[in-house]
Amino acid sequence: MSPFNPRVLTRSIDHGIAVGLVGNLGWTTWHLGGAMAGPMAGSFVVMMGLLSAVILRRTWLSVPSALPSGWWWPLPFLIYVAFQVGTLGATPGRGWLDGLNWGWMIAGFWVSLHVMREPSARRIVWFGVSLITLGLVALAGYQRLGDASWLPAGRTQIPQFLERSGGAFGAPNNLAGWMILILPFAAVVGLKGQSEGRWGRWIAVLVLIGGSAALLWTYSRGSWLALGGALMIWPMLNSRQSWRARWIRVLGVMVLFGVAGTGVYLTVPKARERLDRLYHQSGELTRPILWRAAWGNVRTNPWLGTGGGSYEVMLERHRPFRFWDETKWAHNDYLNTLSDYGLVGFGLSFGVGAALILFQVKRAKARHAQGAVDDDAPETKALMVGLMAMALALLVDFHLKVPAVSLLAGIVVADWLNRMNPPGASASAISGPRILPRIAGGSIAAGVLVFGVAGAVPKYRAEGLRFLAREKIDRAAPIEDLEELRMRISPALAPLERAVRLFPGSERAWSDLAYMRALRTNWDPDSAMKFGIEAEEAARRGLALCDQDWETWVRLGTALDLQGRWGEAGLAFGEAVKIASNSTSAWYYQAFHLSLQPAARPIAEAALATCLRLDPWNPDGEALRASFERDRK
Repeated sequence: MSPFNPRVLTRSIDHGIAVGLVGNLGWTTWHLGGAMAGPMAGSFVVMMGLLSAVILRRTWLSVPSALPSGWWWPLPFLIYVAFQVGTLGATPGRGWLDGLNWGWMIAGFWVSLHVMREPSARRIVWFGVSLITLGLVALAGYQRLGDASWLPAGRTQIPQFLERSGGAFGAPNNLAGWMILILPFAAVVGLKGQSEGRWGRWIAVLVLIGGSAALLWTYSRGSWLALGGALMIWPMLNSRQSWRARWIRVLGVMVLFGVAGTGVYLTVPKARERLDRLYHQSGELTRPILWRAAWGNVRTNPWLGTGGGSYEVMLERHRPFRFWDETKWAHNDYLNTLSDYGLVGFGLSFGVGAALILFQVKRAKARHAQGAVDDDAPETKALMVGLMAMALALLVDFHLKVPAVSLLAGIVVADWLNRMNPPGASASAISGPRILPRIAGGSIAAGVLVFGVAGAVPKYRAEGLRFLAREKIDRAAPIEDLEELRMRISPALAPLERAVRLFPGSERAWSDLAYMRALRTNWDPDSAMKFGIEAEEAARRGLALCDQDWETWVRLGTALDLQGRWGEAGLAFGEAVKIASNSTSAWYYQAFHLSLQPAARPIAEAALATCLRLDPWNPDGEALRASFERDRK
């Protein structure tokens, strides 16, 4: 029998971790890039399992002599996020989910940092990423040439994106974010790759060609400009070349990009329309409004922010006149992080990351001068170009809020760090007795896995139930037949009640439960008092968690009106319009409440006038005004 070779065992484990990583990435990508909370429960547990495997692999088996370079980077920010979720967040339920998103992304980075040190495991990861990318290309092509409304997981594309491909993500900008990360690396591997072999190079060429087409089909202007900007900036950072050589390369990139852009502009009508709109609007119209709102939050809470995931709620305090968009994020990940986590969180995340990258570049240059590392390798450069493109794209999008894209970014960062700091040779034998490190490693691994199963899964499942239930309610809004209304939305009650049991800290689940409990009055008016009491209980639970959400105040006011407590309800509706003074919906609810008392009809009409001044086409407001006119006749 041949002697046992521990290196074979450790390599096999690393291969298994790599397969698990790309499998989890593929699963997450298929479910709208991780936008669906329900499937994210499984993804999170798998990621915690992979991280536990990495910890056990390093503490129980032979490992490289040192931890991967840069592993510590996200740890201070992760600790800060955990602290803020437990103490400071204005929206604790949203804060938990946002914190879990950061935790999932950081865990993916740590797992990637480990497996990308083993060349064969790294090839598995990039092969898997290539297959996922080609799958996204196929889906994007089907949306352009087949069914534009198709989305995976039984979803349907929203009307505003029917002329743009989003692949499995749904949102075209997210697909574009994926492609700008991967295309520079695919180009270098396909055209200059040395170690990937013939098949690897052919796959890279397919990714390059297909990914470029998919990027075009997204019609994502921000991503196009971000990739072009990164390609033009990179030559300027090559200190080993003269300034003349750098400018020649920049001009070459500009000419190439200009020719490609002109060709697309002249031959692709949708691209021409998107670029013309960018020109005629002198840039963006909507995004600057969202950015100003985020900056308003920063000015109010500069150091610690308003809490993870709070932007959606805090936007109402800064909503300008006749701005009707509903959005969860600021379409700028830097401002979003500043708004949610303040200067402290921004410094611990992007600030520390930028410092780490600069340090790595400086150290690699010194080592390169000694012949110790080839930081000038084309693959290393290509990874940095993709990261630069992503960094520029984050100025106009929220890619770090999309789990699949953020995980891909973590893989790219991990590979770049490892190429800048090649690991030493692995130990060739199982290490001797190391009781304390093994106990510590086993404890940490078990804690990570337990947190994933017991801490994260209930929250993701609750949010998934809440989202689907609220979707049923919102889609039934146009229904006038009460029996049909009952049949369509009454099944939403049980999932919402289960959601608050699974995640009692979710202010949105309590608010939606109050909404659903009150809605039952439509088909059972004789039970209005009972339903009102139940709705009040849920609304007050939501307000105890977060008193900044105008919608929860409306739910409380509605519940009090059902109980005949009109005066108390008025205080709740007053809080709603105080928080959301430019929300047409908040003023509509205020007007409807006031209309319940004949003596308050003039005030109700004034509130309705405000509602319709904010949105002259508001259907609920128009219906209420028509009822006022009928009553006067």
